[in-house]
Amino acid sequence: GDEFFQHGRSRKEIVDDFHTFLKQVYGNVVRGWRSALDKDGNGRISWVEFCTAAREMGFSGGQSWNPRDIRELWCVLDRDGSGFLTL
Repeated sequence: GDEFFQHGRSRKEIVDDFHTFLKQVYGNVVRGWRSALDKDGNGRISWVEFCTAAREMGFSGGQSWNPRDIRELWCVLDRDGSGFLTL
């Protein structure tokens, strides 16, 4: 089953909200990745790049989110624990 975080949001809900945000702002996830997340175009982003991009995009996760969600989103997306995300 899907793991739930302390405040009751599932991994799927967190990722779905982020994808929805990227689609609303950039038209699709890939365009959001290229335009906002991977600004240097090297095909991967670090935790620092991710946090910077989230702040610049105005992504806070919406009204129901709290600050832990950004960290939890990162942990979900960084499936291999490498410290980098790739598209």
